[in-house]
Amino acid sequence: MSMLEAPGGDEVVEPRSEVRDTILVVADISGYTRFASANRTALEHSQRLINELLAAVIREAQIPLDVAKLEGDAVFLYAIRREKDWEEVREKIGERLLTFFRAFKEKLSELARTVQCNCAMCAHVEELRLKVVVHSGQALFTQVDRFSEVMGVDVIIVHRLLKNGYSGEEYLLVTEEAVEALGLPTVGAVQLTESYEAIGPVQCYVFRPDQFSVQTPTPVAVPVAPAATAPEAASSAEREISLRSRRAVLWGGVTLLSAWAGQHWLSTRQGEDGIPWPLRKVLETNERLARDAFGDHPAPTFPVRLARTPRANGEEGLGADFDPAAWRLRLEGLATDEGSNELTLALLQQLPRVELVAEFKCIEGWSEIVQWAGIRLSDLIRQHPPATLSGDPADLDRRRRDLPEYVAMETPDGGYFVGLDLRSALHPQTLLAYEMNGEPLALEHGAPLRLVIPVKYGVKNIKRIGTIRYTSQRPRDYWAERGYDWYAGL
Repeated sequence: MSMLEAPGGDEVVEPRSEVRDTILVVADISGYTRFASANRTALEHSQRLINELLAAVIREAQIPLDVAKLEGDAVFLYAIRREKDWEEVREKIGERLLTFFRAFKEKLSELARTVQCNCAMCAHVEELRLKVVVHSGQALFTQVDRFSEVMGVDVIIVHRLLKNGYSGEEYLLVTEEAVEALGLPTVGAVQLTESYEAIGPVQCYVFRPDQFSVQTPTPVAVPVAPAATAPEAASSAEREISLRSRRAVLWGGVTLLSAWAGQHWLSTRQGEDGIPWPLRKVLETNERLARDAFGDHPAPTFPVRLARTPRANGEEGLGADFDPAAWRLRLEGLATDEGSNELTLALLQQLPRVELVAEFKCIEGWSEIVQWAGIRLSDLIRQHPPATLSGDPADLDRRRRDLPEYVAMETPDGGYFVGLDLRSALHPQTLLAYEMNGEPLALEHGAPLRLVIPVKYGVKNIKRIGTIRYTSQRPRDYWAERGYDWYAGL
């Protein structure tokens, strides 16, 4: 590193700067100013209390968050984004953000119990609150001699957001950029837009600590009997151990026998769709409850910046001999045979185009936010309605009872098939998608047309649809025949 000569002949390190993609965090303690200004004693005590509270937050930060500086009643933290281990690091940062509030509360309770002073600050210590603001952007790291500084427009933004339009006293505020970078869910968050001159609008999500805090149960006092003498206690303990041992053996035997009998009875019952019929009845009961509670509730939607490419698992019905150019969507069970019952992708794309950014949830336990584009299944059904039970023209809005109860779908080779109840098929977020994340569907993701229904698990989101059929009989379902829930609702 080159050196500069300072006045007096001393050598100093040449200034150097570096711009890095960074997660920026400011943890700010609010509510103490009105007490700290009361008198000199309150001012001195306020700084000691603030230091202890900030230290509790800093201890929770640890790696990968580093302290940039202390700022009076706040601490400025950062984490540089490094691609090689970012998935692990961003998960740790998310966990740290949640523990800040727990550590703050615990320290606050400790100070309230131990502080003896009656000054304005100490007497009102429990009224202090914590605000945490998180942003993601670029930061300029500069160093001159022994002094380091983190600066830039995004550093300004994260500090300005401490003054915002949210009315709560204690909260976690995360910008849209930070939500995307950290992969945070936004379900239950309050959406907020702040706007600054020369910066423009900043989209934010606000969470209350009680949305993710864990409550500690209050201990229950248990009456204590008078102490017995040593011989009495030993004799009583031996009798109790003997009695409990016999009871434990007896109840253990009964439990094992009951479990074996139940398992034997269950395993000898006639199978129904891949599992014993009692278990199938349980799934059907759950399905009825879910359908009654379903309504038309929408699945949560997300900013397009959070969209990612999901895994391409599930190859059933996606044979390699498929010719996309020859593909047609076949419709069965129509109200009339007039016109063609086979549609090209170009004809389907003449219906209104709809975009949806929603979470795709796999039954294996993983999920991914994905941007989809296509047509509503309900728009296709309206343009090509099913034959009604009465023979009258179909009316999807006022006479649904006159319509077939189900919609069946299967791949061109019949290798994968699903069934939907009509109510789910007509849900406004149920799409026939031909694009994913702004690009045409790839073959492994279901090209040229797939089902997207975010209110159900991924097993219902059939790829490469070849046939759609209206029916009054409950359709076959690939995974339901292998022991899973037919309804598969979320």
